[in-house]
Amino acid sequence: MRANLTPEDTQPLLKRARRASPPWSSSPPRRSPSSSSPSPPPPLPFELLHSPPTPTPPLCPRTVPVALAHLRSADPRLAPLIDAHGPQCIERLGATTAAKAAASASAAAAAAAAPATAAFATFASVVQTILAQQLSWKAAATIHRRVLVAARLLPAEEESPKKAPVPWAVDDDGGSDARAAAALRLTPAHVLAMPEAALRGAGVSGAKAAALRDLAQRFADGRLSEELLLGAASAAPDGLNAALRREQQRGEQQQEQGPGAAAAAALLAVRGVGPWSLDMVSMFVLGAPDVLPAGDLGVRKGLARLRGGGGGPGEVAATKKKKGGGKAASLPDADEAARLTAAWRPYRTVGSWLMWRLAE
Repeated sequence: MRANLTPEDTQPLLKRARRASPPWSSSPPRRSPSSSSPSPPPPLPFELLHSPPTPTPPLCPRTVPVALAHLRSADPRLAPLIDAHGPQCIERLGATTAAKAAASASAAAAAAAAPATAAFATFASVVQTILAQQLSWKAAATIHRRVLVAARLLPAEEESPKKAPVPWAVDDDGGSDARAAAALRLTPAHVLAMPEAALRGAGVSGAKAAALRDLAQRFADGRLSEELLLGAASAAPDGLNAALRREQQRGEQQQEQGPGAAAAAALLAVRGVGPWSLDMVSMFVLGAPDVLPAGDLGVRKGLARLRGGGGGPGEVAATKKKKGGGKAASLPDADEAARLTAAWRPYRTVGSWLMWRLAE
């Protein structure tokens, strides 16, 4: 064995080491001992802040690691969050309804074998979004499980499992295969056949019960469809809300709505569906990579902590309160959120997911 290695000897070893590490887990650049935490990225000019979206493929298990590597490079403050939650981020954001549909090599055969599941997987995902409105993810997951029991898709003993079936819930730690399969088997016919008392008994409010029935009716009569929503996956990389705004700015010059705006308008026609729901559908159903849900409280809390300190839990603890008093730090509005996350483009969806983790 050689006592000393030449640079030529070490090159193959370095190449193998680089291949062994995923791109999102690479170590952040070294900082001088005098710097206590990474500095925020420099501000971007106005024209770049408001530029059209970059064409970017929907999120899937291949693209989420690319997004994490971009975020680590663009904003080093995110490095501790990526180190802590990178694998979970790939699991959650790589499992969108659009990604699963794209990954199916035999979609036609699957649809013939199980037409209800193939036709209404997106419907089942939107149901979860409606149930999650103005609730914690854990509370929404509990109600969703009870709805599945009421629809007779789960046995009663599965009503209170240790793990939740919602694949994209922020506080979720996964779920059994049986519960995940049951969640995707929920169809409009199930919801329309459920008595009002069954939905209310599952913990669904009266307003949300009406919204679920309206959603189910629209899927049943064709005003909403799997094709309409999934067709917007590649057309709206920054989400359905942004696609609709661009369409409205064009005004009457546009003869026909684009797929993103058409999907947004169809969803907004559902009772109780608003901008927040469009953002959640864009992120977790369509896999849009560049969504910034600036109105979401958890994202705003995460951005406030990131703005006040580094990305790790220990580094941001002091940002919960202002100096000299107990008043909570102010939360960024939509304009400030856009500025704080400008360097994350075209992967603000992944950065927003990390903000939920930071806000916990």
